[in-house]
Amino acid sequence: MKPAKPTLPFDPFAIAQATGEVALGLAMRPTHLLEVQIAAARQWGDFWTSALTGKPGDKPRDRRFAAQEWQDDAYYRAIRDAYLLASKQLHELVAVGDGSGHSQATARFLLDQFLNAVSPSNFAATNPEVVERIKETNGGNLVRGFANLLEDVSSGKGE
Repeated sequence: MKPAKPTLPFDPFAIAQATGEVALGLAMRPTHLLEVQIAAARQWGDFWTSALTGKPGDKPRDRRFAAQEWQDDAYYRAIRDAYLLASKQLHELVAVGDGSGHSQATARFLLDQFLNAVSPSNFAATNPEVVERIKETNGGNLVRGFANLLEDVSSGKGE
């Protein structure tokens, strides 16, 4: 009996088709794309003006940024606001792209997965709560976390 072929949890051809349709839609609408780019340049100018003057922005409703340091500390606030601005702009870019309703939905889903993965709250150096915990434990939390990772990998849980 032949061993079963491994299956993927996603369809790479559907992903390629959806992202291709959206990208082609952007290429076919250069005027709209230029408008998005001009708006993005303005928004980044406003972002840097606010960041460099220390002007606090509105606290976002995103629960990943609930810790007070995201609002009070200029370093963390700039990281948060840059991430949120880039996320907003990428969503607007995908919305300008053409494609079937299914392709648009797939592209938005993929974008959301990517943006969630690269959120600054997911990285120790850019998450104020993790930085505080590192200070409290003299790095013990990182050592324990790495030990847990090694245990998961060695037991097959971290495939």
